[in-house]
Amino acid sequence: VFRASKFPRIIKTFGDSMMPLLHNGDVVYIRKINFHKIKINDIVCISKRGKIFTHRVVFISKSYLVTKGDNSFKSDNKIYSKNVTGIVYKIKSSNFKFYIITIMSLKFISWEI
Repeated sequence: VFRASKFPRIIKTFGDSMMPLLHNGDVVYIRKINFHKIKINDIVCISKRGKIFTHRVVFISKSYLVTKGDNSFKSDNKIYSKNVTGIVYKIKSSNFKFYIITIMSLKFISWEI
């Protein structure tokens, strides 16, 4: 589960569902994205039932997607466009900043110290 600070740009993470990529207290930066441009393996921010969480996309259909925490055994229920807040484009973890870069459907992570 994640808590928002100055939503929708910066979210501080809580929990271990996205370990080893995200740790408790890491900060993710999100931006808006058109629902139909979301791809498998994108990390998205979801707002559902009063909670905000950030998980990886594992399945996409025309009307919904399914997400899952990297450290979770079970996937989440169907996520509809109204629940998708945005896509993670940068992660700040302790001494590092990670940028998620997509080039021709390949994802790269670059970092700065």
